[in-house]
Amino acid sequence: MLLFLEISSVVCVLAYLFLVSKQNPNAWILGGIGSLFSLVFFYWQHLYASAILNGVYAFQALLGYKTWKQANQSLIPKYRWSWWIHLMALNIFVLAGIVLNHQQALMAWSSEQHLWQFNTLYLDVLIGGLGIWATFLEIRKDLSCWWYWILSNLAYALLYTIQSLQGSPMYAYTVLMYFLFGFSVYVQYKWSKSAKTSSI
Repeated sequence: MLLFLEISSVVCVLAYLFLVSKQNPNAWILGGIGSLFSLVFFYWQHLYASAILNGVYAFQALLGYKTWKQANQSLIPKYRWSWWIHLMALNIFVLAGIVLNHQQALMAWSSEQHLWQFNTLYLDVLIGGLGIWATFLEIRKDLSCWWYWILSNLAYALLYTIQSLQGSPMYAYTVLMYFLFGFSVYVQYKWSKSAKTSSI
């Protein structure tokens, strides 16, 4: 069952990436379905922050489809937010991560859990925050979204690699995240090229 969910999610994400690189609104439909598969998968893997995150992604997929469909070709990729808004967003994610890390550390100390258990949740939530922000920017076709995806996909790839080594096999997701890291670089380039063409 878990393998089916993992493979189904990966297939949907790959199809989503192909369509989103072409700025096709239908990408969000496949992205939403893939997120629902991931929600169930991560819940059974006890990665609850990732499960909640994919629930948020599924909701954002509806907003993305509606926004891109209504905008048609009028929504052109470009940098839409000033640097201080990005700085403020990053500070919020880091602060939230520190607070969660502190709370989980106290829980781990009181229950004698292994250090890795609460650090995993801290990283999961922190990277998840970047993903939510990146998706919001992607819905608006803000070019900066791909810089966030490059960072978060690489971080998730490392997290899932360690998770697999710790005894919770996530091989398909791990390979997918390394692929997403490279593909995010490609789409950032492609969207930037599209933005330059549209401004001519």
